[in-house]
Amino acid sequence: MGLEAWLWLANGLGFGAQNAGELLAAGPGGANGVLASIYQPEIQGLLAPAQAKRFAATKPQNFAPQLEAARREEVLPLAYDDPDYPELLRLTPAPPPVLYVKGDKRLLNGRLTLGFVGTRTPSSYGVEAVRLVG
Repeated sequence: MGLEAWLWLANGLGFGAQNAGELLAAGPGGANGVLASIYQPEIQGLLAPAQAKRFAATKPQNFAPQLEAARREEVLPLAYDDPDYPELLRLTPAPPPVLYVKGDKRLLNGRLTLGFVGTRTPSSYGVEAVRLVG
């Protein structure tokens, strides 16, 4: 299933999910492991009610159009189990299951890294601030 399963997992957890690390550890085999065991009591016990509802309302296949749209925009969804996923981010307690990368993904594990987190619709101040720093 691949990236569709990871997008499904990220959607089900929601942005900034504090239980992401626990869920990734509980489901052996990454997103596919969670997918295979999502209704097991040990996994269900880790989910907030809103997360369980989001998981029940979707399937990994629902995310194929999102994946295709990202590819058209030359944005690479990078899954937690990808070797290029930033190692320092992987070690945090709540790593995002998927990062969206534009550019050379090999730079994510370089000596000096800088990342920007924000909205898809930034203010003019936010755009200018990133331009000045980047």
